[in-house]
Amino acid sequence: MPDEVFDVGSYPKASGKLSNGFELVDPLYDRSKEQFFPPERDNVTGGTAAGLTTYAPVNVRNYHKSRKVQVASSASCSSYSDIVYNRVHIEPSRLQLGNMLSQQVRTVSLWSAFLDSSKTLESVDSYGTDGIQLATGFDLPVQFSPLEKKTLQVKVTLEGPPSINAGYQFNFTGANNPSVTISGDRVVVFSLPPDTSKKYSENLSWATNILTSYNGTEQRIALKNSPATSISMTVSAVGDNARRFSSLIWGWGYRSFALPLWHYSGTLELEALKGSIDLLTDVTERPYKAGTLVIVFNDPDNFEAVQIQEVTENGLKLSRRLERTWDAGSVVAPCRTGQLPSQIKSNWETAELVRSDLSFSLTENEDLDSFKAVDTYEGYPILNVMPNFKNGKTETFISNFDEVTTRTSEPDRVLRPGQGTITWSFKWWLKSLPTINEFKSWLYRSRGAQKLFWVPTWKFDLRLVKDIAAGENSITVRYLGYQSLYQENIGRRHFRMILKDGTTINMEIKSASISVDGLSETLSVGGAFTRLIKTTDVMMICFMGLHRFDSDSISLEWKSHELVESETKLRLITHEL
Repeated sequence: MPDEVFDVGSYPKASGKLSNGFELVDPLYDRSKEQFFPPERDNVTGGTAAGLTTYAPVNVRNYHKSRKVQVASSASCSSYSDIVYNRVHIEPSRLQLGNMLSQQVRTVSLWSAFLDSSKTLESVDSYGTDGIQLATGFDLPVQFSPLEKKTLQVKVTLEGPPSINAGYQFNFTGANNPSVTISGDRVVVFSLPPDTSKKYSENLSWATNILTSYNGTEQRIALKNSPATSISMTVSAVGDNARRFSSLIWGWGYRSFALPLWHYSGTLELEALKGSIDLLTDVTERPYKAGTLVIVFNDPDNFEAVQIQEVTENGLKLSRRLERTWDAGSVVAPCRTGQLPSQIKSNWETAELVRSDLSFSLTENEDLDSFKAVDTYEGYPILNVMPNFKNGKTETFISNFDEVTTRTSEPDRVLRPGQGTITWSFKWWLKSLPTINEFKSWLYRSRGAQKLFWVPTWKFDLRLVKDIAAGENSITVRYLGYQSLYQENIGRRHFRMILKDGTTINMEIKSASISVDGLSETLSVGGAFTRLIKTTDVMMICFMGLHRFDSDSISLEWKSHELVESETKLRLITHEL
């Protein structure tokens, strides 16, 4: 029967029937008798309204009389039972094992949710299952009765590839083919601590593509947001520890290790009892995070590594119970997954003493927020930390010219457009975990050599010879040839004035003029001073320029748990931005 269209305004007031059998009743004065169209029911059968796909009811009484209602010829409504029944379910469908320190056994269930028919499991396909065993408890093919559920066991051992990317597919006749995927990493704890008399360093390496034009102008493109991180240390092992070292390198050297971050280690504040899931330890400024490993350590033979479930204010909650009791004072350290290079060199000084310089490449990056500089100038942060002048401060002047030489003529220099630049070493001496993490956050913000920041020279570049009155917009300094030698140089257009009371003033130099006697120069600045500044109030006036790190690779040498020494090279930017 074709779809029927009827005019709501034309139906009889008292009662009436459509040709398809639906009856409309007058609801004008009794709302309890209001009729809706289509009727409210889950499944419409018979007539031209059978199988409607949308069941939003239409109030016939209040529907505008000029509207016409279209009655669909067929429709169907899905229900919860269509989702649950008449298919095969698998639970769970994903096994995420994380970092595996020991053999894992997990249970998987298959449920045939067919109501009135049996289904047959004909075969099981697999991929990447080296070191993984599936125990079904039955032979194939096997029949599943209606609503029957069977359980299987998946055993994952430490044998097999370091990274687990495996799965099973269960092939049924006349039904869907459910599957389970298995992922994780096989790791072994590298429990030998570093030799503290040797160098222990954390190395960060970004990747920046620097395009330099003929005149020295740069375009810097960061190729990665997070650095490649490695830990370099020396292991000195004797006796049983030497034999342990040899077996670890021989049997597991090409795989992933759970490496304790010894530089972030702390101690247990209270005894941790066997069966407990809590570790009370200082977690502030330390990179603990859920899903990673923590090690409780006494010596290379007495340790326990457990996955972290939650980081709390007072310590850690573990994903499983401790297997033994740990005394207060035991070492606690976060772990990261690390891998050794393809070649490892060891020096056996005696038959039972071995030393080896190792470098572990970490496969997990730290989540450090970008550093928010408190002091900024013209939209860029200022590096306010004074360098450590231990062994001096090295500067290198790099001129911008090409030198042409032949065998028969004198060298000829061809100047390029633009000006040269300066690189200089910057030594850091960081004396607390908050300071160290702040420095690392700065490095993350800079992304190696990609981003710019202001750096004072921290030298006595300008010497004030005349007091500065409030409201004045110039300073008078001892003659240094600024007008003739510096004024056109971008890297010497700004200075920082540091007063003895700790106040810092940053200014841009607009122009310069020489005094009549030639002993001083007056530098006009881009703003007015708000207070009287006497020559005796000034501790230092130094130039300040935009810099970047000269290299993408930066090393932090950890002298102790709260002391880091690092040396970086900075490059002055001398082109217009």
